[in-house]
Amino acid sequence: MVAGEQRARIDSFLLTSLRGSGAARYMAALDAFRSDGLGASVDLDDLSEEDLDYAIAEYIIDLYECSDGVDGIGAAGTLLACLARIRPRLRLKTAWRCLDVWRTRCPPKQAPTVPLELAFAAVSYLTMAGKAGLGCAVLLCFAGLLRASEALRLTWADVHFVGSRVVIVLGQTKRGMEEKVILTNSSVVAWMRGFREATYSGKDYDRVCPGMYNTLTRWFRAAAAYLGFGAISWTTHGLRRGGATELLQRHVSLHDIMIMGRWRTERSCREYLRRGEVALLRLRQDLPRSAWERCHQLAAWGPAIWRMHVDID
Repeated sequence: MVAGEQRARIDSFLLTSLRGSGAARYMAALDAFRSDGLGASVDLDDLSEEDLDYAIAEYIIDLYECSDGVDGIGAAGTLLACLARIRPRLRLKTAWRCLDVWRTRCPPKQAPTVPLELAFAAVSYLTMAGKAGLGCAVLLCFAGLLRASEALRLTWADVHFVGSRVVIVLGQTKRGMEEKVILTNSSVVAWMRGFREATYSGKDYDRVCPGMYNTLTRWFRAAAAYLGFGAISWTTHGLRRGGATELLQRHVSLHDIMIMGRWRTERSCREYLRRGEVALLRLRQDLPRSAWERCHQLAAWGPAIWRMHVDID
């Protein structure tokens, strides 16, 4: 087998660590670059790191010139993410800089950053509305930095109460491997204990947060509207962004946030947090005081909500 075929086989194997459509998307981006950016007669390993960097940078510029605004940014970002996975030692500074310039000129739409007050108030609202499972998903996405898909897949076999902590084992993640999330905040742990006592049927493989992604989004937006935050098109991804931003504002180190949120690179984590801080600052200036006061009132119930005999579905 020739070197190029060996490398392609290894690349394909490394990308199988991704689950679902992720591996196919990465391979499609890499194949597109090989055919359009390099040409069929040139292999990635035929180029030095500097030559490859400039080849990718030129390819990104071509995508930019052929696109309309943000169209194509995803393809360029996917290509660079793919190469970071299969060539972890590459430092494609010029290519990344070209993508940064593109994003500056045509900034992609960002998920709104969910503030602490809204997240915890929404948990109380959903619990009182008989949707405690969805409230639990909101709590885990914010406090545990889970993705919505990860929270909705959890079973009780994945959730372990160890002393004053809750340990969550994620069997299927974006990176395709088992990972561990530890919740230590006393209020969060107390809420989870109350939730388990109220909902656990004794079957470990029952889902912790029963529901679909669209249902979670719809109910979270309903909670936000009730609390006076309805003017913003909220998404569940904003919970993860908000939780990470809250950690930064509490002076948790970037290294620890990367571990908790399971980010692979400091660059992506730092950019994620920068945008979250700016969005949160604007939000606190734009929304009326009455909305924040209502959030504080509902969020303050926290774990005590389980002593109020709430009727759980």
